[in-house]
Amino acid sequence: MTRDEKRALIERYLRGADELEATVAGLEKEAYDFVPPVEGAWTIRAQVAHMLDADIIGWARIRKAVAQPDSAVDLWDQEAWASRLDYSRADISRTLRHQRLVRESLADFLESIVDEDWSVLAMNHPERGRKDLAATVAMYADHTGFHLKLIERNAKAFRER
Repeated sequence: MTRDEKRALIERYLRGADELEATVAGLEKEAYDFVPPVEGAWTIRAQVAHMLDADIIGWARIRKAVAQPDSAVDLWDQEAWASRLDYSRADISRTLRHQRLVRESLADFLESIVDEDWSVLAMNHPERGRKDLAATVAMYADHTGFHLKLIERNAKAFRER
């Protein structure tokens, strides 16, 4: 992966914070806690809280991949986290600020190692196997888009109720 490709990936990852904030910004506050009639659906508030937790876990996994290449990482049960950490109480604006800080911190770190060979820096995921640094950063960048679609689905269902 070239230096420019790494920088583009870092930027895409970082842009996820802007996209999440923009998607949530135009919503009515009542929409945050609306549950659409979809099996297992989370509220928008829970989606945002989950994104912060996922990014914190990603921050640690990526740094571990650099500090201890090819180390195993733990699985996390997102349903347990949502329930036990009571995502229904998350403050949306504070959570978005924290998520941005986590992403900015990781982007700064990734920029500091942009000239290293990212293919030798990897984590070993119990279900997904070995993921080099580029694949891991891409996974977290893509995670934002996945949840943006769910947030937009919820917002649409809220408006149409």
